[in-house]
Amino acid sequence: MISKLNIGLFISIFIIICLIIYFPTYQPFSPFNNAWDGFSLLYKNSSGIVDNPSQLSKINGILILPVQIKPNNLNLYYLNSFLNRGGTLIIVGNGSNVNYLLNGIGSSIYTYNYTVLDNVFNYNSPLFPLAIFNSSKIVLFSTSYLKNGNTLANTSFFSYIKLKNNVTYGPFSVISEQSIGKGEVIVISDQYFFTNYLIRINNHNNIELLKLKKYYIATFLLPQLPQYKMKLLILNISEIFNYPYVQVLIFALLFLISSIIYNIYPSSKEINYPKIADLIREHPDWDEKILRKILEERNNEA
Repeated sequence: MISKLNIGLFISIFIIICLIIYFPTYQPFSPFNNAWDGFSLLYKNSSGIVDNPSQLSKINGILILPVQIKPNNLNLYYLNSFLNRGGTLIIVGNGSNVNYLLNGIGSSIYTYNYTVLDNVFNYNSPLFPLAIFNSSKIVLFSTSYLKNGNTLANTSFFSYIKLKNNVTYGPFSVISEQSIGKGEVIVISDQYFFTNYLIRINNHNNIELLKLKKYYIATFLLPQLPQYKMKLLILNISEIFNYPYVQVLIFALLFLISSIIYNIYPSSKEINYPKIADLIREHPDWDEKILRKILEERNNEA
């Protein structure tokens, strides 16, 4: 019989897996983060996660790439191949890592790591400047600005940046695009552009303006924290079960395991009958029904 210890172990493993899957992470820009700075709303309507650059060879369409760490040569190779096949790469972020990436894929767009403020045209605070995108207003947060490329969205004339003791006024480009190879790169200088908070404030307008229908989220330029890695591992394993032949194989394995368990551990009746017969022969005055009940209780406790 399967012992209580084994049953407890199985239940514990199941609970741990459930906690990993359903307990949200608090890593900024993570697709599994339900907090204000997470990408869970963006992930909800996406076609999937690209956690390894080699996966880019199998996908087409739109790739949203938040950049928090410096890309390596392998990252640049696959991203260049993706663009040369006609893909659309949406880079989200600012600073040296983004500029290194843009230079590596042959783009002349450059990000400046200065915060754009707006005391007039804003959403409740100068840190939330409004930008114009195709005649529509979108709310930004703590955004920087861009140089070069074709401007898709810019801040107002009231926006400004502080450079030491000087103040420079806008408008500033915050979303720019450029054709590279057969593809297109779009750079968004606001790293919070696709966070849950800004998506809710903009009523999903920031997604609709970019005409995001079928898109993937790349996570290989985000820090890989342990909980995030475990979530990805479980997610990748769960996707395997979607294949029909895998489901048939699992059903066959479960049937085989149950057959083995049945043969190794016979039922309580099969255990009781020989013992009862032996005991009755040795003690003819004992009650057979009481013996059967005692043995069944002991088997259930085992």
